Amino acid sequence: MKLQPMVILTKIYNKRIVGFYGWEELGDRYRLYLEYVPGGCLRENIVRYHGFSEHSTRLYTMQLLMALEYLHHQGVVHGDLKPANIL
Repeated sequence: MKLQPMVILTKIYNKRIVGFYGWEELGDRYRLYLEYVPGGCLRENIVRYHGFSEHSTRLYTMQLLMALEYLHHQGVVHGDLKPANIL
């Protein structure tokens, strides 16, 4: 059985993953209500700062791996993991 992404998001609670507050159906579309995360995506920050130091890269990578570990334990696989999708 394939669950809608919104149903899956209602079961995800982790400080390293953007909070999901709900959704509403608008005909053939949905409006999602997500936590506001200032600072932009990882891709924008890589471009803005011309890369990161090894120390910063290590910290960001550990945060990402901990978030992915949590998702995998919940039975969720991220289907589009790239810097533009990481806040």
